[in-house]
Amino acid sequence: ELTTAFYSFLVAGLFCFLSFYDTDADIYLFPRIIAVTLLVFSVILLISSFQLSRSYLKNSNSNSNSNVKNGLFLKILPGLLIGFIYMTLMDVVGFYTSAFFIFLTFLLLYGKREMTDPKAFIKKVAISIGFVFVLYLLFWQGLHVRTPIGLLL
Repeated sequence: ELTTAFYSFLVAGLFCFLSFYDTDADIYLFPRIIAVTLLVFSVILLISSFQLSRSYLKNSNSNSNSNVKNGLFLKILPGLLIGFIYMTLMDVVGFYTSAFFIFLTFLLLYGKREMTDPKAFIKKVAISIGFVFVLYLLFWQGLHVRTPIGLLL
């Protein structure tokens, strides 16, 4: 976790540098806000990971830590694959359509209720539609940011 936190700090620092270096403040306001937010969260992640790794070293042996880490990795692996698919298909399908499907997929995979429950499925679809609507209001109406428009929107 410490290595991941360190790399996230480096990437967030790079984003901050690129958003502030030789750019117009009016045009790059939103990317600057995102970059600074990422940098703050990556510093928090780095500090908490450092403290967590120190407590792991003090309190347990290496075999139980590797079992816990492998179990956590297997839990987040589908989410990483879905995120990769989202990033590759966003330009083709469109931002809002792909955001709907990725959010619905995350709700179905990581939600507490079963995927086969029809009421839960309808509720998750409604939540996903609400999420996309909030994204639309935020980007198009609030920030006036053009999002990738693909075949479907």
